[in-house]
Amino acid sequence: MSAAWYWDASAIISAVLQDQHSPAALRWLRPEAKHIVSSVARHFSLGRSRWSLVGGLRLAAAGARSARGASKLPRLAWSETQAVIARAERAGNASAARAARAHLDEGYWQFIATAPAFEIVPALAQRWALRGADLWHLSLAMTLRAQLPELRLLTFDIQLAEAAAGEGLAPPRK
Repeated sequence: MSAAWYWDASAIISAVLQDQHSPAALRWLRPEAKHIVSSVARHFSLGRSRWSLVGGLRLAAAGARSARGASKLPRLAWSETQAVIARAERAGNASAARAARAHLDEGYWQFIATAPAFEIVPALAQRWALRGADLWHLSLAMTLRAQLPELRLLTFDIQLAEAAAGEGLAPPRK
């Protein structure tokens, strides 16, 4: 069984910009694994007609793209990451920002355009005290796990990591 990682923005940022979590993030960034990043979808349909098989994972047919040549759909984690990269650039780290954008554009990321299963979001919101974007990431990872049982959520956000562990989505310790 190959590894499948759902990356939230904190994990992506640590993979593309040097910070205290970068060594851990880079250990997970292997070419043989699936690296899934959320895109925001307009529809909640999870019917078979909207899915295609890509590398053993059923992804939304219109949204399974690598970063290069990615569709113009708004991407949640990608947008969050771009905001941090822009802050680094404004703070005078232009070369690091350029390198981070290049790594984000040329990395192993698969952007998916789908949404969490509508019915699980309220229960997860009740169970975990998460911000809206973190609830989205947890809910979407839970939804995708139905198609990809080996999926784990990578995050360096403490609250989201606790919720992921509580839902069985924590990555194995390395």
